[in-house]
Amino acid sequence: MNAALLALALASPSAAAGPSPAALVYISNVGPARVETLKANADWWIELGDTLLVADSAARLNLLAQSSRVLRRFDLLDPAQLALQSRGCGQDDSALHRALEPIAMAGRFALVQAPKPFVRYPTAQSGDYFRVQVNVSYARELANVAPSENVQRAPDPLVSAVVERVSASRWFAALGTLASFNRSSYGLEIDQARDWLAQRFSALGLQVEQQTFTFSGSGGVQVSVENVIGMQLGREFPNEWIVVGGHYDSRNINNTPTGTALTPGAEDNASGCAGVLEMARVLYRTPPKRSVFFVCYAGEEQGLHGGHAHAQRWQSQGVLAQLRVALIMDMIGFSADSDLDVLLETNATHAATLHPRWSNYASVYAPELRVVLSNSASGSDHVPYLQRGRPSILTIENDWNVYSHYHKSTDLPANVSNASAMGGAILKMNAAALAVEADTSESIWLDRFEAD
Repeated sequence: MNAALLALALASPSAAAGPSPAALVYISNVGPARVETLKANADWWIELGDTLLVADSAARLNLLAQSSRVLRRFDLLDPAQLALQSRGCGQDDSALHRALEPIAMAGRFALVQAPKPFVRYPTAQSGDYFRVQVNVSYARELANVAPSENVQRAPDPLVSAVVERVSASRWFAALGTLASFNRSSYGLEIDQARDWLAQRFSALGLQVEQQTFTFSGSGGVQVSVENVIGMQLGREFPNEWIVVGGHYDSRNINNTPTGTALTPGAEDNASGCAGVLEMARVLYRTPPKRSVFFVCYAGEEQGLHGGHAHAQRWQSQGVLAQLRVALIMDMIGFSADSDLDVLLETNATHAATLHPRWSNYASVYAPELRVVLSNSASGSDHVPYLQRGRPSILTIENDWNVYSHYHKSTDLPANVSNASAMGGAILKMNAAALAVEADTSESIWLDRFEAD
């Protein structure tokens, strides 16, 4: 974008945040200075990751439209009629919800013109819809964050030693095994996947538990399933806890107990669950100072029931405060192209502390990743911990919304394209995070074979 043209187009704005002509501008990798210029000179703006919605006079937007980076124009757009609509798992899947055309995506939320039932509510949240505020960044590309907010560090040899143990091929083999089971929470084969995960954790010497819980499923059917938990006790701070989690259940497109419908769920979420297993394997020979709970959740697809069951149990026991951070993996294997973009999602409360840390893990130990930061959380197992006030972050590939096999019987390992590169990079980032967060420094190396 021509700097002189940009300055002319966005000069002398008014301060009003009402209905205005607006433009959606593509800002991927333009840098923090260019983005801040757009923001500073607009009447109002909303940052949405690789796009920026800017409102200004029609005359100035006409000049801005000469740039190839303007994706869409709006004659008049009222920010009071805009909402963020969750597009994550377990959310409203009604015809009305699907019919709303996104103006742009912000992480796993769509910016939409708010439906009439929502407009009646003056509060910030109504169901799956969140009323937006202007001059707020709901998602950001790390490349557009000012350097002072993105401090990069040199690799730590002790952390690198943990990262180097990541095996993308071993992870993908586990993904394939999980995808061989139909893992709907309504079916029998989820028990086979449960038992296989428990066996894998046990082979790694973890303390294994199956947490049974019940939820009301489609048509009021009462469903009883288990979270599978493998625990590695911290050698120095056993009462400081890290969770590494991902759901192992899958679903058909209708999310109902249809009996014969295949639910292989290779990407959603054999990829993330196999990632939990890979993190347990990576940590196998490096006992951490803090305790790590490797949790594979059931019932996620029907409303995050496994995550809520786990977080609620700790809350009821009065020990939830011992959780330092929960790292969740959901859909980590697919990339539509060679652009390996990862979404790091938490809420506004914890973004200031979690985003810089995970950005550094990516920048230093998996620099092939393009990082997108979202401070709006929905639709995966990080939410139950966040809702109870504990830090949690979701790592998910950012092409999840263009994966054509999402929630279909064709979600097979063969359709998870670029899996080795995408999944391998996310796993390296998370292995670095686990090494630091659980603290594997000064570890005693054990003389034992690594489990396969």
